[in-house]
Amino acid sequence: MDLPEGSYIARYLPNAFFSDRWTITVPTKRNVTAMSLYIESLRRLPSWANAFMRVRNVLCRMVGLKDIGVFHEVLRIKHPNDYLVGDRVGIFSVVSNEPNEVVLEDCDRHLNVRVSMQIIPSNQDSTSQVSITTVVHAHNWFGKVYMIIVYPVHKLILWRSTRQIKSLFQSNRFLILPD
Repeated sequence: MDLPEGSYIARYLPNAFFSDRWTITVPTKRNVTAMSLYIESLRRLPSWANAFMRVRNVLCRMVGLKDIGVFHEVLRIKHPNDYLVGDRVGIFSVVSNEPNEVVLEDCDRHLNVRVSMQIIPSNQDSTSQVSITTVVHAHNWFGKVYMIIVYPVHKLILWRSTRQIKSLFQSNRFLILPD
């Protein structure tokens, strides 16, 4: 998988069990950061995505896995630039929060999941690429089976997220804009 030079998530690619990258082209907005865009995309996920996470959490608790919450669990009073390494944003914890790339993760004994939202400005015109990259390291057979089971939903959520992001840029209806 090709990633932009200097991409923080690239360090997690070696020996990954699974990785994918979804990229769309949008008009450049100077005051939109990767974290603000990530939070906006979480807030706009359809209710079925959170319903899926609730069912996932019930089933996982039954077999001794942790409840990781739902996507919409975002602190509404916190400014996107104020999230620090280790803070929870939805179902993930912050690993890195830079203006053009945010990396989040959830790690347990079966697998480590890392997600990057990255904004890559074009040098040729007034557009940017928004890229969502997922990298998964499975530690055992259970982690591999889990990932195979959730992959279709993962794919559907990312497809929906990229459509929502494109719509957000076209309509210019951002709820959160950093100062």
